[in-house]
Amino acid sequence: MKPTQEQILNSLSKLIKSEGKVKVELALLDSTEKYIGDIYNDIDAGKVILNKAGDKAENLGKTVILKAEGQLDKMEQAGKMAKELGVDVPEIKTFTNRLNKAVAAGKELVKKGADAMRL
Repeated sequence: MKPTQEQILNSLSKLIKSEGKVKVELALLDSTEKYIGDIYNDIDAGKVILNKAGDKAENLGKTVILKAEGQLDKMEQAGKMAKELGVDVPEIKTFTNRLNKAVAAGKELVKKGADAMRL
């Protein structure tokens, strides 16, 4: 039995619709693939930024530690001198506490900088 013209047109119509659907699906896949590439480019750019910032933070933290420890040595000397002279200088204790906090903050900068560079 030979297909009728109507059956042929119906079949062609279905084929055209399914082909269009496939094209749309392929276009969506292509679009998604492009966006995934863009997303990973952004991730890579973020890693570069964190790496640079982490390096700067780590170096700055090391500088803070060196400076603060140098001043702590001076406060220790000043404390010894004050004790030898028999005078009380309350600022020595205040400055020592602040410098110890600066050393701790510097260590935190070093740690967080190193962490940022590991991403």
